[in-house]
Amino acid sequence: MGGTVFFTSIVAVALALMVALPDTGHAGEIEQLTKYYTEYISKCICKNESKATLQTSRSVNLRKSGAIYEQKAVFLKNYQTVLVDEMIREEIGTKPYKIDYYLNKRFNRGTK
Repeated sequence: MGGTVFFTSIVAVALALMVALPDTGHAGEIEQLTKYYTEYISKCICKNESKATLQTSRSVNLRKSGAIYEQKAVFLKNYQTVLVDEMIREEIGTKPYKIDYYLNKRFNRGTK
């Protein structure tokens, strides 16, 4: 009788761990993605701010490009947390070309 209670309690603990551990792993994965996306967007902001200096160029086309880069930097700053949440929800992944594609698409679409 004591063996049956012991076995039943072991099975109950094992089932509880099987249910609890995947949730813990998933939360850690989301935190890692949040950190990764936040850092990636911060780097994109720096790059766009650097390219925004083209607005002082003598070339009309370069000045237009610089204005777009400045708009993109402002967009990324203002919506960084929203973009991170959306990328996690849409499972964009960590490949740079996918992240860049998503950010460009969202910038061109606007905040709608």
